[in-house]
Amino acid sequence: MFKKILSFFITAVLLVGGLRILEQRFFADNSDFKIENGILLSYTGREESVIIPASVYYIGDNAFSDNEKIVSVELNENVRYIGDNAFYNATSLVSVTKTDSIVSIGHNTFAKTPFLQNQEELFIINHILVKYKGTNEEVYIPDHINSVAAGAFQGNENIKRVIIHDNVTEIGKSSFEGCLNLQSIDIPKSVLTIGEDAFKNTLWLNRQNDFVVCGNHILVLYKGNSDVPVLPNGLLQIAPGAFENSKIKKIVLPSTVYIIGKKAFQNCIQLSSVTLSKNLVFIDSCAFNGCASIKHISVLNKAEKISQNAFANCVQLQQISLPSSLKSIADNAFDACPYVKIFTKFNSIPWEWSEKNNIETYHQKGDINCDDKINIKDATYIQKCLAKIIHMTDAMKLLGDVDFDGQVTIKDVTLLQKHLANFEV
Repeated sequence: MFKKILSFFITAVLLVGGLRILEQRFFADNSDFKIENGILLSYTGREESVIIPASVYYIGDNAFSDNEKIVSVELNENVRYIGDNAFYNATSLVSVTKTDSIVSIGHNTFAKTPFLQNQEELFIINHILVKYKGTNEEVYIPDHINSVAAGAFQGNENIKRVIIHDNVTEIGKSSFEGCLNLQSIDIPKSVLTIGEDAFKNTLWLNRQNDFVVCGNHILVLYKGNSDVPVLPNGLLQIAPGAFENSKIKKIVLPSTVYIIGKKAFQNCIQLSSVTLSKNLVFIDSCAFNGCASIKHISVLNKAEKISQNAFANCVQLQQISLPSSLKSIADNAFDACPYVKIFTKFNSIPWEWSEKNNIETYHQKGDINCDDKINIKDATYIQKCLAKIIHMTDAMKLLGDVDFDGQVTIKDVTLLQKHLANFEV
């Protein structure tokens, strides 16, 4: 009896050991993953089957690109985003499973993989049209699709017309780029987001007027020659790259605009006058990057987020007013702005951010008596300064110069009074 028990125990030990060896041979160990704050940055293992750790919600750009070993990837229920080129040129990849939680897929995510090659004409993951592989001249995007992924139709020279169902809310970057013969595309009002270069190098785009507006009042591109364009009323968004590299000198955003997209005004080197919308909520990354002629700008009271490099390389930027409504400012939002001074409410998030980043910080414009309020007392205070009843210090001049013209005059008093009366200024 003892020998039987011993034999059973030895067999079990060998079996468990064998399974562990098998697991080490074929399945990834967590030490093979570089993960930061839930983002899978890279994978260094050589296993054929990979199970994404439960802590990951985002598979980052290039995380598995050029990996020749992986054959299958099993996601977890927390993974919601897959970045650009995440599995690009993973030459052995044939299977990706548990994709039901995915809400966004990047550019060229599965390009040059057997997994993509083996898909049907319309390759769909969880209501996202990842890739159209067909050769039809007319394509109807089915009503169960919510998103057209980045690069979904890119380079397809067969299609001439695309009909998008009104359940679609997003068109990714470069979705139709290089579709040289695309003449007609029906874009419903349901589309809330349009990525950079979505329609670049298409007949459809070439035939549009100066202001290309589609979807839910999104300005996709400005094609005109005026250096002081007057934007259409009712715009809600300035799309990524809409004015990039243009020769505009002045821009006034309609009061309805609430989002400025990535690179929207990047490298508009002649742009010197910018009036932002009073309803602006979000300024995306590199929105004004490289706008070397801007000297001052006011971000108004509904803004909540300024992203990475939003005002980077604005080398002449000297004064910017930031509202206390801001909840998030990227650390590099004002990189390479050597002369910038920030005006904001004392002890607000922008104030604390400015001090942390060693940027010269002042009370908000108009608050000349520094009581952390803008009211009729400030207008009266400026008038007393102008009448030389009160001595105006250099710091007070900065706060009283509401119109950014370099001096304090009766015009600043008038602007402040209009602001207090809730007039559009």
